[in-house]
Amino acid sequence: MDDDFDSSDLEFDAPAPDRFSSAGSKSITAIKKNASALRIESKLAVKQLQSVHGAPGSRRQRSQWARTWEAFFKEVLKKNHATVPCGQDIERFILSLPSIMESSSTSREAIAWSTLVLALRYTFHAIRCRHDTFALSYNDKQRIKDCFETLRMQEKITKDPVREAQWLTTRLMAHLIRGLLVKAVRFGVLDWSIVVQKALGLALQSALSSRVGEVAVSRDYDDDECLAYKDIELKVTVDDTSPVDLPLLDRVTLDAKVTLRYTKGFKRDGSHNHIIVLSSLDSVEFNVVDPLKLLLAHALRHDCFYHTTAEDVVQEALTQRDGVFRWKYPERPVLCALKHRKFQYDKGASTQLLRETLNEAAQLSGITQRLVTHDIRRGAALEASQLPPRRNMEGAAEALGHSNFALMSGVTAKYVGHNTRSTLADRISVYANNDFGLAVAEDRIETTLNKRKVSSNDIDDYLAQPENTHLKKLKVPRHAATRALIKQRSSVTAPKDQDRSDQIGLDKVHPRTPLQPLNQNKLKGIAPQSTMIDLTVSDDEKSDGSMTAAHLTRETRRPVDTTKFDPALLLLSGLPSTRQAQGNADPGMVPDTSILEARLDEMDFGDDASLVEPRSGTAAQVELEVLEASQSEFIAWLSQINTRVVNDTNPAQHKDLDHLRGGSRDEPTFFSHRCCKYATTSGPSMNYHEAICTTESRKSANTKLSGFSKACDVPGCSYVARGEKEANVNRNFNSHKTNQHPKPGTTFSCPIGGGPNCAGPFKSKDAVSHHKTRHHSNIVPQGCPVDGCTSKKLWSSAANLEDHIRKGHLIKGKALSALINAAKARGVDEESDEGSDEGY
Repeated sequence: MDDDFDSSDLEFDAPAPDRFSSAGSKSITAIKKNASALRIESKLAVKQLQSVHGAPGSRRQRSQWARTWEAFFKEVLKKNHATVPCGQDIERFILSLPSIMESSSTSREAIAWSTLVLALRYTFHAIRCRHDTFALSYNDKQRIKDCFETLRMQEKITKDPVREAQWLTTRLMAHLIRGLLVKAVRFGVLDWSIVVQKALGLALQSALSSRVGEVAVSRDYDDDECLAYKDIELKVTVDDTSPVDLPLLDRVTLDAKVTLRYTKGFKRDGSHNHIIVLSSLDSVEFNVVDPLKLLLAHALRHDCFYHTTAEDVVQEALTQRDGVFRWKYPERPVLCALKHRKFQYDKGASTQLLRETLNEAAQLSGITQRLVTHDIRRGAALEASQLPPRRNMEGAAEALGHSNFALMSGVTAKYVGHNTRSTLADRISVYANNDFGLAVAEDRIETTLNKRKVSSNDIDDYLAQPENTHLKKLKVPRHAATRALIKQRSSVTAPKDQDRSDQIGLDKVHPRTPLQPLNQNKLKGIAPQSTMIDLTVSDDEKSDGSMTAAHLTRETRRPVDTTKFDPALLLLSGLPSTRQAQGNADPGMVPDTSILEARLDEMDFGDDASLVEPRSGTAAQVELEVLEASQSEFIAWLSQINTRVVNDTNPAQHKDLDHLRGGSRDEPTFFSHRCCKYATTSGPSMNYHEAICTTESRKSANTKLSGFSKACDVPGCSYVARGEKEANVNRNFNSHKTNQHPKPGTTFSCPIGGGPNCAGPFKSKDAVSHHKTRHHSNIVPQGCPVDGCTSKKLWSSAANLEDHIRKGHLIKGKALSALINAAKARGVDEESDEGSDEGY
């Protein structure tokens, strides 16, 4: 080619049009059209941008340590923010942290090693966000390690765990949940719906193997970021092999597909939802830990279905093609928040509620170890590890042609989908309790201990002991002493010769007795009444074999050596003891079978229903048997029971009871406390009775009850006049009728008068007597006359002083009257000395 050839003289064809030349044309047009507005909006957004990535807990930690480092860098090191920190600055910061931090544990002063590591990580994050050139040399890194080891040698930080990890298996969870239900049956509660929700929360976390924050609202999250009814697809299937004469609920199986939308790290990422399949348990032994039975009862109580009975709800679901239940409020959280003991249906329950529930259940079950909700997840993992593998992920990856990276990164698992089989029943059957784990008796709980609270005097005495002087060095010694006392009282073992059965009250056997409905328009029904109820069984009844029940515990269970357990904790498991057998020989401690049969009839039990064994010193045995009843009986009982503890007659407590009504719940009724022959709806009255109830007093009561008796014929009144002489019985009965049930139109007036509250009229003589006690018994302000009383209050009312002496010092009768008369005389003497002419 010639040297003077110029390639520029050639003309080439234009390139082929780009097939994507028009991509993004709409966006480009919008940018050109709104350039000015976008310039302002983008600048404003950048100026207001905050660090919001990550979980709220992580954001809180980032902010906390960034602010802490900035304050230390400025105030201590006297450097401005433009200066790049060096390794020595970091060392000084680390060595200073123990002096400005407090340990989260009440049992030690040393800070956790992991806490300091986390603080250093967030500090580095804050520094790097401000200074891109920040870097540590190899020597700086080694010196930082030396700082940590130095603090550990000085015992300012520690690697010891705050608590020992536990594994709460499904069997243990059944034990804990049973404790909550037994306490409610035995001692009563203000709202049974709260107890049912607590049991459901623990059962759900155990069955789902989930974190507590996946079913409840974690700290700093929105109120609706929790498990809702729309996340549970509950369906019913009829078992064709079941006899047709059984109730409908006993012939069906409940299944559910639960979607966890708020898993850790993906709470707002629907592509990482975790799906679990559950099925109802066939074994009635584990009714209390069956989440689907508890869920059905819980939803019925809160009107979450379009029907109010379990049978109607199941019948409606069976009419659907897929057998799925219809939720009335699908957006409502399953576990709702509580405010002043009332449900807030628009807010989910916090994780703190489940933590407190677990601690309550642990104390009721006699477990001394400190438990956290994550122990439930550990227990589920332990059970699942015992199951044989059922899903061949490697085979699925080979069929799909996936690489090992796809298999390990979870891509294959997404193709396979969720496990379509329920493993809850298999987890229960395959795993046996760990002999080295939590110590729990195999037999189920039948009653609970009514523990006395730790008082200030108890804490002072505990800290005064020489072996506990090390607690005074802690920043909160009283908190540490309280925890130690609670753990000491909950100890599983005790000396063999220590007999506390009298303190426990083996004779407190009572079935639930619904009294008058709580009606805010009928305040007369609010007044608690104390009655003596004859529970003595005749020799003929005791000899009748039909009056005894089959053992609740299976004969195949291995025997338990009861000598290793505290007699108080034997009552928790229902195991018989020598003392208990002797106590059951007392006729006054055996319930009358006629009363139990009446309760069975009220709950629609058949003729073959079990009665209470004479040997069992258990509380509310009839309802405890319902915990292991058939599916229909268990759900019906749990969805309807609505007894309520009443501690006083203050009308304000019973003014608004609408939150206790609705759904499948019965009308609210009083809970009846019972002990020996005594029954009352007043909790304080029962506490006072328990303090004076002894074997001698029970024998004396049995002797007195062998005379005459006459019951009040007024509907709803359970008063019975008793005595050795018929004349005394008639006199007491007539006095009761006159005072408690006066004729219509009968009124009484205050004989003293002169006061603003004396106008009346009063409806009964008891009302006049109460008025005189409250308004005409003032005394000169004075302290308690009982020697050793630590109360510093000055009493200006004889009635209040009498109430304090009777309940606080358990003094009654003539001794109490003498103290009150002395207090009144003291006031008269002082007025005479002062020459005052004022009277009472």
